[in-house]
Amino acid sequence: EESAMFTNINDHIKSKLMPLFGWGSNGSGQLGTGDNIDQSELAPIKIFDDINVSQIAGGGSHTVLLYQDGSVYTSGKNTNNQLCRSTDSQSDFVFKKAEVYEKVIYIACGWDNTILIFENKILLYGSNVQQNICSTHAANNFIGKNIISLKFPPTSNEEETTSSNSIVLCCIGRTHILFLSAAGMLFSWGVGKKG
Repeated sequence: EESAMFTNINDHIKSKLMPLFGWGSNGSGQLGTGDNIDQSELAPIKIFDDINVSQIAGGGSHTVLLYQDGSVYTSGKNTNNQLCRSTDSQSDFVFKKAEVYEKVIYIACGWDNTILIFENKILLYGSNVQQNICSTHAANNFIGKNIISLKFPPTSNEEETTSSNSIVLCCIGRTHILFLSAAGMLFSWGVGKKG
């Protein structure tokens, strides 16, 4: 039911060009209101309103917006490069375009990391929780400051692939990541000490 609710919200957002509002904790500027004041009532969020927002993802202290044109905008805490861009300080209080130059098709956030899914690759930005989410084995390629390219392991007789166009859902926990493919396959990385 929870996933269906979010899907319906995202479908509603896609259908209309509408303003964006937020409320709650804002100590790192994650609401994108231009300040770091907590909001107990709906507050307008400063975004570029000529393009529809198609997906919203929130981490511990950062927020990521995916626009319908595939561009990504981020706001909030950036101590681990989770905003997918450089900032002058440890936080940014307004949404600015991420340093991503390819069309993104899906986003997800963990506590202090961000997943960007492209047509043919998946990148993890931010904390790797002491390499608990993605180990340093050959399936993962460290391509920059706290940026990891993920590859799916081989399944049955298939060759290892980096294609992500079949990913329909991604969820991130504190120390693990799950991907669901269109074929119903579930892929997971991370700490498994508690099952």
